[in-house]
Amino acid sequence: MSQGPLPIVWGGMLATQRGLWGQRLIDEMKNYNHHVGLKIVGETMPQERNRVTLAEERDQYGLPARPRAGFS
Repeated sequence: MSQGPLPIVWGGMLATQRGLWGQRLIDEMKNYNHHVGLKIVGETMPQERNRVTLAEERDQYGLPARPRAGFS
């Protein structure tokens, strides 16, 4: 599930936490559509064999492209 702050909250965070104001804040807010937060919602009993491993596939920056869940 993707989840992130709404624009008004995002703008407030940029202003207070990153110290952006005026044109710098406006410019950064134009990138709002390119930000995302991720939240995992799920329930399972903890088991030693439950894990998340990274696929071998890489993106254009050399980072793992997607996680691969390993639930039994």
